[in-house]
Amino acid sequence: MPIVNVPNQITLARLAISIIFLALLATIDARTLDDARGLLQVCFWLFIVAAVSDIVDGYLARRLNAETTFGRIVDPLVDKILICGAFIEFSGAAFTAGGRHITGVAGWMATVIVARELLVSGLRASIESSGRSFGADGIGKVKMFVQCLAVGFVLGRHAWDLAVLDGLMRTLVWLAVLVTAASAVTYSFRAWKLLAGPAAVGKLRACPRAGVERSVKPAVAAAPVVAETAP
Repeated sequence: MPIVNVPNQITLARLAISIIFLALLATIDARTLDDARGLLQVCFWLFIVAAVSDIVDGYLARRLNAETTFGRIVDPLVDKILICGAFIEFSGAAFTAGGRHITGVAGWMATVIVARELLVSGLRASIESSGRSFGADGIGKVKMFVQCLAVGFVLGRHAWDLAVLDGLMRTLVWLAVLVTAASAVTYSFRAWKLLAGPAAVGKLRACPRAGVERSVKPAVAAAPVVAETAP
């Protein structure tokens, strides 16, 4: 199967869109936000295209039976670039005005998002290098959906100056952080079961045998004593 099939072409296009999106977002300053509404609107639509194409390439890969190792590596990498990059920029000084983050994203929140992705990437690499699967689970997919909602609402609220969305925007940001932290816990537990589970099971299976061996050895050792005291 060719590496650069249709789903992977979409993934590569999404990577290019994500880079352009983050480059444009980096030029925005909260102090001149009124002059940057148009640019923020461009960023909003670029983000929507990138998020939707993530769904499309996954669907086509399954429908066409066109899943490749390249896609399994690059597709989640692009997700991380898009989401982590957005949260990092939202938490930066460029989006700070009047001593507060206008996006609702504090620095520690961006740290949680990035730390989770680094943790899961490391666990996945370790487990899949041994030939076992460690794909996305339900909460991982929910996490990505909520993160996309949060980024989309942050962009939309400021691109069109919709102050009425401020409360919802901040709620979604907090929800994204909480779901991200929860997914880190569930992935860590899954990884622990895969990495430490077999060893633990092996120890449990060995314990009864060890008990039998310990009970047999004294009996064997006691036999000569009985023989010596017999009349």
